[in-house]
Amino acid sequence: MNTHPRPLLTRDRWHTLDGTWEFAFDADAGTSREWSAGDVPLPLSIEVPFAPQAPASRVGVDPASGVVWYRRVLAAAEVRRDEHERVVLHFGAVDHTADVWVNGNLVVRHRGGHVPFSADITDELRADGGDVVVVRAVDPRLDAEIPRGKQAWALDPHFIWYQRTIGIWRTPWIEVVPQHRLLDVAWSTDIRWGVTGTVEVSDVAVGARLRVELLGPDGVLGSTETHVHATRVDVAVPVVALRNAQARGALLWSPESPTLITVRLTLLVGDAVVDEAGSYVGLREVAVRGGRFLLNGRPYRTRAVLAQGYWPDGHFTAPDAGALEREAELAKEFGFNTVRVHQKIEDPRFLAATDRLGLLVWAEAPAAYAFSLRSAEDFLAEWVEALRLRRSHPSVVCWVPFNESWGVQDLSDSDAQRDFVQAVTTLTRALDPSRPVISNDGWEHVDSDIIGIHDYCNDPALLVERFGDADAVLRTALGPGPQGRRIAITEALRARIASGELPLMLSEFGGISWSDDASAWGYHSADDCGALRELLEPLFRTVHALDLDGFCYTQLTDTAQETNGLAWPDRTPKLPVETIRALVLGTRTVPAPLPG
Repeated sequence: MNTHPRPLLTRDRWHTLDGTWEFAFDADAGTSREWSAGDVPLPLSIEVPFAPQAPASRVGVDPASGVVWYRRVLAAAEVRRDEHERVVLHFGAVDHTADVWVNGNLVVRHRGGHVPFSADITDELRADGGDVVVVRAVDPRLDAEIPRGKQAWALDPHFIWYQRTIGIWRTPWIEVVPQHRLLDVAWSTDIRWGVTGTVEVSDVAVGARLRVELLGPDGVLGSTETHVHATRVDVAVPVVALRNAQARGALLWSPESPTLITVRLTLLVGDAVVDEAGSYVGLREVAVRGGRFLLNGRPYRTRAVLAQGYWPDGHFTAPDAGALEREAELAKEFGFNTVRVHQKIEDPRFLAATDRLGLLVWAEAPAAYAFSLRSAEDFLAEWVEALRLRRSHPSVVCWVPFNESWGVQDLSDSDAQRDFVQAVTTLTRALDPSRPVISNDGWEHVDSDIIGIHDYCNDPALLVERFGDADAVLRTALGPGPQGRRIAITEALRARIASGELPLMLSEFGGISWSDDASAWGYHSADDCGALRELLEPLFRTVHALDLDGFCYTQLTDTAQETNGLAWPDRTPKLPVETIRALVLGTRTVPAPLPG
């Protein structure tokens, strides 16, 4: 299990800052010079990385002002270094705007609640220790222009929106690094040739060289060494073993065989090693051709499940890295080969788990609820950063910037919103041409490589009428759609659908709730375990028989009041795993459910 908060570029010398921090609500939504200086302790305490709204934070209060403060004194061991090393402070995510001070000096200001940021704090550290980190976070509850995803704008969670988040909600950590160091990596793979990538370095030292080695279980698969002439270094590492097409399959990554190749990076100045870091790659290729989604050159049918990434005690923050691993394991145990991470930029450690276990990921963006210049700016800044962060994970096979027109509610009638969605889709392809893009999953597609359709009908006969054969699918895709929304709103895209160029998938269906909670909600409901199975069995049997390229069931686990999961909030399956797996795989024999 990979517990490093940045699994694609790892070093040994890092310290988590999870744990107890001092904490305060800012009732006046102002800026206190006294607090930012770090000299005054804050009156409350909080368990980081959990948001104050989450029970695991030990606060359990939603701040009305939308402003909170944090304070922590760094331990001497966390910042111990020699004279040629630097200390970098990282934050996994702070919602939504963050100011960070170290010993009273502002070191970073960041806007965007779903992506990480960092600051080199070396020059602010005291010689005698006792260094103080202070964080101020601002997240106005009623601001509909901020990308929120599934966070409710109302005081209470409702319908399909959950308790909101403010402040630190993903692991902060300290890293001690060399002065000349590796900053970032981006990998691309060619399953017939090898690995290419870009490695960023902090500066250009005289005589610097970069060595990249690909390591398999039997030794070195390939290596290269190049001189460093700029802070961005392009590398190409051929893998000779790929030339044997008959033996190639043993090296390729897929859900059925999630082979990962270790990458060792070494930065040298002269003959001295000045930095070393670890990474990994998965040799795989995804594409859309001839109306099919292809994995490693072959048609691949996705069996997906919607995952909200929400926990009862931590809300949008998992209890620990092990819980993220267990989430991916659960989807695999249920028979799914794909997970659609819904309205959330998920923890990199979850993607490390999907890489290791073999689970395809559709990667979405959290939506705003209003369209404006500011919401567009905020969305683009986070989306581009999310692409950068997730582009090297082999499990990520599809980008989904928009869902059901959230944040672009007038998409069908607004030229500005349509142009914006088209621009984001085109930009996504430009920044990563290696993956398909779904412009607006569910309906009102502007320009998509895969057509995702949402349909929560649980009548098998009606599903067959809509998707039973190629003609039925075409009528549905070119008509108003199951939800009364047009599936495609541009003539160019409609022509591509009519010509059979694009895969069509039932990217949301199901939503059957079983819960004793009076406030529970689902698209359909079952009274007990047996009734749940009686609804699921014909539904899955029908979906397997439809003329579609894949499906996505809603959803993996119960989430707050939305209780249509295949598992309870604590990740306990509602039916025996064997029963769920048989349904998902479409096998003929479905084991009987447990009584209850």
